[in-house]
Amino acid sequence: MSDMVYVFHASALSAMAITSYSDLKQNLIKAEVAKLNEDVIIKAKQLISEMDDEQFSSFIAEYVSSSEKEFGIVKEELKLLGVELEGDNNSIKTDSIHPRDVDFSVYTFKRSGQSQRYIQALLEFNKKPYYPGTYDLLSVEWDSSMASYWASTCSGEIDKHDSSKRNQGIVIFYVMDRFIKSGDYVYATVQVIGEDTGWLDYSSRYAHTFATTDVERSHATEFSYTPNELPSIKYSFKLNLRSDEDSWYIDRDNSVKI
Repeated sequence: MSDMVYVFHASALSAMAITSYSDLKQNLIKAEVAKLNEDVIIKAKQLISEMDDEQFSSFIAEYVSSSEKEFGIVKEELKLLGVELEGDNNSIKTDSIHPRDVDFSVYTFKRSGQSQRYIQALLEFNKKPYYPGTYDLLSVEWDSSMASYWASTCSGEIDKHDSSKRNQGIVIFYVMDRFIKSGDYVYATVQVIGEDTGWLDYSSRYAHTFATTDVERSHATEFSYTPNELPSIKYSFKLNLRSDEDSWYIDRDNSVKI
């Protein structure tokens, strides 16, 4: 019965029902895009082409995180809408003795026909973080010989922390996990411009800190830049922890042909 309702919702969508950015986020993500009328597809593609960088990043993050479809289906649907999504989305769940559950993915996307590409790191929190330490850190890293930095954006509960090495292929963001609830997702996006043709390596590191005493903290996190384990990417980072906190890291990497 639920499948019948789902198909009806998709087929019932019309260009009149999708007239704004909010309509796209509310209606399109739940629809079966391949079954939509051509006028709906044309209208959706127009709205996507008119989005600014922040709206485009937010739309893709919500499409990937909120859709119950497999990543391959999401990729094909976005292709119909004029968006090229690349990545395997083999999200990693954290494994720790502490009660937490975070899914972590990194992928790229771009509008069809445009050279500017977006690298997005996505965190999905299935449980509220317990005893947060200093702010978590999330990086977006890439091969700066293949693509140069253009711009960056992020969601709420994230703030750009350090972009001093953006021309060397890394931007670091704060993740203010003490404000995050179960079911929330956050993202950081870096927009790059291809400098050469070939394969662009990119990666992301998420570093979570937690207090070893029953006191929540919200202090600035200290870190140091370190060489990236991937030879094509110059930098990653490591935390400089306080004596009363601990941490774990997750790393994700991928590549895309540009």
